[in-house]
Amino acid sequence: MNGLAILNSGSAVEYQRRSARRGMGVLLVILMLSVTMAVSYAVLRQQGMTFCLQENADLRAMARQAALSGASEAIRAMHRTDDWTGTESSITKNLGAHQRFTVTFATGDPTLDPESETPSAADMEYPYRVTVTAIGYAEDPNDSSRVASHRIEAVMRLIPLNAQALPSGWSDLTTNTVCQWTAGDNFMVNLGSHIEGNARIRTPLDLCWTEMDWEIDLRWEYVDDLTNYAEANSGSDWRPFTGPVYLRQSSQSTTVWDCLRFPMDANPQDTGTNSAAYCWSDPVSSGTYRLYPGGKEYTVQTLSNGNLGDVQYGPDLLSNPIGLFLVSQELRLNNNVTFEGTVVTSGGADSDLQAYGSGNTMSSFVLPPYEHAPQTGELRFRLPALVSTDDIILHDGARLTIDGMVLAEDDLEVERADQGDIRLQIRGNVAAKDWKLRRREEFGYPDFFWEYWNDLFHDDGDTYWPIWLNTHIGISPVAYIKFLPPSDTIPVRWFDTSTPLFLPHTDDQGLQWDLIRWTEY
Repeated sequence: MNGLAILNSGSAVEYQRRSARRGMGVLLVILMLSVTMAVSYAVLRQQGMTFCLQENADLRAMARQAALSGASEAIRAMHRTDDWTGTESSITKNLGAHQRFTVTFATGDPTLDPESETPSAADMEYPYRVTVTAIGYAEDPNDSSRVASHRIEAVMRLIPLNAQALPSGWSDLTTNTVCQWTAGDNFMVNLGSHIEGNARIRTPLDLCWTEMDWEIDLRWEYVDDLTNYAEANSGSDWRPFTGPVYLRQSSQSTTVWDCLRFPMDANPQDTGTNSAAYCWSDPVSSGTYRLYPGGKEYTVQTLSNGNLGDVQYGPDLLSNPIGLFLVSQELRLNNNVTFEGTVVTSGGADSDLQAYGSGNTMSSFVLPPYEHAPQTGELRFRLPALVSTDDIILHDGARLTIDGMVLAEDDLEVERADQGDIRLQIRGNVAAKDWKLRRREEFGYPDFFWEYWNDLFHDDGDTYWPIWLNTHIGISPVAYIKFLPPSDTIPVRWFDTSTPLFLPHTDDQGLQWDLIRWTEY
């Protein structure tokens, strides 16, 4: 019995051992299956993710390709006048069943600050830049709800190569400091006025004659000493003309012609004709203007009140980038009136500019230079500072400084006043029909005074009679009415609002643009 019990006990232990080994094997198999399934799942998941990522990448690539197509088509259209509908427009196009793009054009550049109080050189380019925004879309062929997009922003800058045609006879105005653009009633210049550089006159010249009661020889001596003093003292030239003076000799008196030749040394040149080359026109033919075909439409700023004082006007890069101002009535400058741009008085016989007070300045707006890719034939110019479709008149007490071209359809008149009570300086080309630079009152004494003073001058033995008169009598030779050549070589052009300022070059199919910046999102 005991032996059997022992034997049975050993078999049970062996059985348990075998069972434990079989259980461990099953666990190992299950564990290996689990690991295999996990690895397989991870591999399958990774493959699925890779597939999805590839699909997304393909969609994005298709969207980018669509955006590139849109940007390329838009930029190409901007170079062809017939294909471009202009700023504030858009283009939408399908590229097959699952790709498309939309393109918009907008004036300006979002990186610039056109409203800055002190705009930079780049900010000044704002009106001449166009932002092209192209958005490309790609749709999953198997799932229309899956759409990828890509955005391209291209900033273009106009290359100015051509502008409005200049009117006939324009060079007659721009090659002379002063020009009588057509034969009017008179061209009067008195002592106290100074015209530096070329002068074109089309009527008999009234040179210090009508309004001064001096003997001819005394005037001759005074002018001769002005010339001698100017030659000896740089920057102190107060002669009425420095020359050359272009006029028809047969229309002038011998006395005037000889005075220009000898004591004044103003080099008169016989033109042989008084005929006009320039034909007047009103620059503001519409209340709006564009800088280029397809560009933004800007509004000419109209001043409803022409009686001005203590105000400043200038260009607005968003609404009036060249600073074009229209006054359809008399424009009266009292005190401290500043204009930068082009002032046009238009409206018939009452559209004068009348200057009364002090501190008044006007300057033409110089179009910004193109700094990015200068090339031969590129245009840069300025517009006139003042265009009056009637008269420009300065009254006693007026102080006016102008930098830029000045045009008057009728009179340019400086009224009689004491020496220095009216001060006018125009640096730029000036054209008018009738010129009336009237006498400074100190030069209006009767003839016997001048004879007496001249005798005293010779008795004293001084060198220059004008200087002696200033020292002993208080009659200054300084010219406070001054017309000077332009301050730079930037040409002046005419501008009619009925046509864009810049136009395509005659050899091109459209405007030319430079790519300033390309950004992708």
